[in-house]
Amino acid sequence: MADRSVATTDTLETMRATYNSTATDVGDISTLNNAFTGTPTDVVESCNKNLTSIGNISDLNNTFTGTPTDLVEAVNSKANEGFSVAMAVALG
Repeated sequence: MADRSVATTDTLETMRATYNSTATDVGDISTLNNAFTGTPTDVVESCNKNLTSIGNISDLNNTFTGTPTDLVEAVNSKANEGFSVAMAVALG
């Protein structure tokens, strides 16, 4: 993604093109919170990829056994050690 700016002397066409390019860099917000794997090409895809690594926050403080595949499962696997309460506070 590029840093973009529009000079006060630029035309409306330049401002329109710059705005549209910035919107493309942000991505389609209607797909926010959708599962995403692969290489992100915009901000929404990057957020979705990170959310996959974090896991389902609503599952926090549930019991988990097995091998964790995301942050929420890792926190829940340590629930008996008081660790999950600290992580829940840290995650907001």
